[in-house]
Amino acid sequence: MRLRPCMKGIPKKLWSLGRLMRFTAGRNQRGLTEKQIAYCMEVWAALCGDQPIVLETSEAIQYASRTRFNEVQKVVFLGVDAWPGDGVDANARLSTLACLAHEFAHVERFQIGYRRPTDLPDVLLDEAETSLRASFTSLLSPKDREDLVEDAQQVHGALPIDVAALGDLREEMDIVLAVVVVDVGGADSRLHQLELVLHTARAHVGMARIEAVVQPR
Repeated sequence: MRLRPCMKGIPKKLWSLGRLMRFTAGRNQRGLTEKQIAYCMEVWAALCGDQPIVLETSEAIQYASRTRFNEVQKVVFLGVDAWPGDGVDANARLSTLACLAHEFAHVERFQIGYRRPTDLPDVLLDEAETSLRASFTSLLSPKDREDLVEDAQQVHGALPIDVAALGDLREEMDIVLAVVVVDVGGADSRLHQLELVLHTARAHVGMARIEAVVQPR
């Protein structure tokens, strides 16, 4: 469910580290069953309401396929990572409802004229902002809201919770990511704004009335 950022001008080693980060995030990699796909379609229908937004399920049985919104086709592709996995960080824990709410938030942002960036760190800011927007979805449980806000915090920090798994690579990653963020200039004000929004969202998680959608085992 993460956008693959354009690594133009970024060291190849950082791209390798990014791949490791996504692996340690630990979302499901196995093809979805018919029952799971049917559940995803039910959730998507509930999220969309009367909006005719297509959920393309042809890739949902393919190993390691990604759930994503395609701006050109205006279609959301259902991938196997719509299902949570065994990882311990917030992204890995996101329920199918929370995951699809994140993609629906991408659709909503597109509908109001926002176009997704492809360069770092803007691509990370986009993902964090989208998770925050998704956290206000009325169908979510308090736990889903908390996980989406935590996911936004982790993306904003550009490091997963289980950074110990990166071993000796962590110090190098901290340095490279810091350089990338500092070198962008215009994104710096958005980073500070996002920090304020993250604190506000954390304070308000779980306060709204919720109608939960129960995910099958």
